Amino acid sequence: MKRLAILAIATAAVVLPPAVAHADTGTARYATLKSCPKEDYRVPCGSWTLTLRGGKQVALTDALIFPAGANGKVVEDMALPVRVSADGRRVAYFRKADRRLVVRDVVAKKVITLPAEAARVPKGLHIIDVGTFLSKDGTVLVVDYLDDTVQRPSLIVEVDTGEVHTIKGTATVETVSPGGDYVLTTRYTDENTFEYTSYDKEGNEVNSQIVPQVVTNNGPVALADDGSTVAVVVSSNAGAKSLRTYDLASDTVGPKVTIAIPKQEGAQRLLWDTSDQIVLWSYRDADNYAAIWTTSWQVNAGTGAATKTDTFKIKSKIWDYRVPGG
Repeated sequence: MKRLAILAIATAAVVLPPAVAHADTGTARYATLKSCPKEDYRVPCGSWTLTLRGGKQVALTDALIFPAGANGKVVEDMALPVRVSADGRRVAYFRKADRRLVVRDVVAKKVITLPAEAARVPKGLHIIDVGTFLSKDGTVLVVDYLDDTVQRPSLIVEVDTGEVHTIKGTATVETVSPGGDYVLTTRYTDENTFEYTSYDKEGNEVNSQIVPQVVTNNGPVALADDGSTVAVVVSSNAGAKSLRTYDLASDTVGPKVTIAIPKQEGAQRLLWDTSDQIVLWSYRDADNYAAIWTTSWQVNAGTGAATKTDTFKIKSKIWDYRVPGG
C-alpha cells in the first residue's frame, strides 16, 4: 500500500514573530489554508495563502482546494495540499481552472504549465491519489501515484524544460534529494521488511537495500545529493532526538548523533542542505493544543549542533499549513 507522504495538521490564524533575516524576502516562508465554521464543526475555506519572508501575503486564488469523491461530487470537508520548495521559490498545486498540476514561480511571478502526462490525473485515479515532491529549488517535480490497486510508475519532471522521466518501479516515493538528482522510494516486501531504492533523475535505479529497523521504524528521512546517504531522526520515549545516517550503497548505519533541540518538539520534516548540514523542521503544541509552534533548525550532521533559523506560530482557525520542503 502506498503511503501519502504529506503531513496535514487540521488546526490552527497565524501570528508572525519578528521576521528572520533572509537573502530573498520574495520567497515563501510558509503556506496556510483557513478553516470556517459549518454547523458544529469546521471546514477548509478561502485560498491557500503564502506568507513571504518580507511579510507580504500572496493568495493562490487559482489553486484547487476541494477534491472530488468517487461519485464525482465535490468533497468540502477535505482540502488538496500544496507543495513548497525548500528555498521557498516555487509551489506545486492543482490549478482550479483545469484540474492540472502546475508549478508557480513565486519570485518570477509566473505559473509554469507542465506536460499533460504529468499534469493530468490518470484515468481511474482520483485527484487525492496524486502526491508531489519538489527539489530544493523547485526545478524538479516528482509525481507519485498513491493508488492501492493500480500500480503506476512515478514520474520525474524537469520543470523548466518539460522533460519527463519514468521511475522504473511502483514503490512509494519518500523524498527527493535537494538538487533533484535522486529520488528515494520505499516498498513493503512479502517478507514484512522495507526496501529502500534510490533512482537518478532519468529514473534509473542507483542503490537498493532491505533496510534495518532503525531506519524503517523512525522518521522523517532525507536523501543526500549522492543518491546513497539517508538521514533519519530517531525520537526516544523521553523526547530526545538523535540523527542516524544510513548508506544505501554499503548497507551500513552511522553512529548516533544527539540533536540539540528541545525534547518537547516533535520532528516534522527533514531535508539535506549541504554535505554536512541538514534542515530539521520541528513543532510543539502551545496554549493547550490551541496553537502550534513550528521551527526550522540548521543541524550539523556530524555533531548534532542546531541553530534556529526561523519560527512561527500556527493558531486555531487554520485547516492546514505547509513549510518549505513540505
